[in-house]
Amino acid sequence: MKIAFYLAFLIIILPNSSNQANSDIEIEKIANMGILVKYKEQSLIIDALFEKHFNEYEFPSKKSIKKLFKLKYLKYVLVTHTHRDHYDFGLTNQLIKEKPTTVIIPADSMGPKGTVAGKRAGYLGLISFMAMENVYDTFTIDYEVFKITGFRLPHVGRSKTVNICYLIEFDNGKRILHTGDADLAYLSNEKLDGLLSSRIDIAFLPFFEVNKHYKELKEMNISKIVPVHFDLRVKNIEEQLRELNIPNLTFLQKKQKITL
Repeated sequence: MKIAFYLAFLIIILPNSSNQANSDIEIEKIANMGILVKYKEQSLIIDALFEKHFNEYEFPSKKSIKKLFKLKYLKYVLVTHTHRDHYDFGLTNQLIKEKPTTVIIPADSMGPKGTVAGKRAGYLGLISFMAMENVYDTFTIDYEVFKITGFRLPHVGRSKTVNICYLIEFDNGKRILHTGDADLAYLSNEKLDGLLSSRIDIAFLPFFEVNKHYKELKEMNISKIVPVHFDLRVKNIEEQLRELNIPNLTFLQKKQKITL
């Protein structure tokens, strides 16, 4: 009787380790700027569906792509822009055929209206690259355990390419920023103050923009800055960035994970 009471007492007071693990946010770097985010049995990916097109940038292995296709609860596929080191039309359409409940954002990254993918995207309405006409245009999607805010910033080099940054806010208070190939000079603008003034727990930023705008980044409330989009032709990028003395600079290798 005493043993049974003691075991019942332990069950009540000890934390459920599996539930505790599910409440963590796990982020895995897939390749280049591609990441996989898992939280409470839900997952999303950003810029992770692409193949090798350029020798100077990392690309996902076939094994990594298969892993993404096998995810049980892949709710969102987010695309910052459609350059081929971030996105692949064929893989995106293949995924939506195999996972018809997964939502691709922006909708027009899935293809023209005449395609299967385009028809699936119809209900997304104005969430499209074409609808993001102006810098700082935004949209918000509320899901069960996280909220996605997309906002347009110019692609580096003042390209006409529409580049959408994503701020992911979770119900545990954590926040992830992914800028794609945005010109980070535009982050310091009053139009984004309400969005970016609170702490950002981790930010995935292109290394060449970190190198250029490190002074402004030091002033932002970012707990961890992860430089990505390394040019494989350039040696000692990590060492060069470390010399800038940016607080909480964090480096992730391909397939490496980090937990928030």
